[in-house]
Amino acid sequence: MDELSPRIASVELGTTTASSLLVKALVNVTNPSPPYSASVPSVDFLLLFNGSKVGHITAKDLTITPGANDGLPVDLTWSPLVLDGETGVTAGRELLSRYISGELQKALF
Repeated sequence: MDELSPRIASVELGTTTASSLLVKALVNVTNPSPPYSASVPSVDFLLLFNGSKVGHITAKDLTITPGANDGLPVDLTWSPLVLDGETGVTAGRELLSRYISGELQKALF
């Protein structure tokens, strides 16, 4: 993952409900494997924290080329209650608390 050097270029809040939030981001990554390119019609990662489901990270219609790839649209749907009930809410609260306090600085994939 470090070779991709992911960076958030911008963030916009989307639709919200009482228990969910859509975050729209533009992400910059580097494809370190020239001469390979990829077209990705759809990708969906389940975001877990301490084994609990807290959200989905999705992207559609991506084209990744060698070198810098800037402005890739990626959405985060934060919905721990829907995905994992009260266990998810507790995990989501801990994830945000640890991130804000600086304890958690990096995600591992």
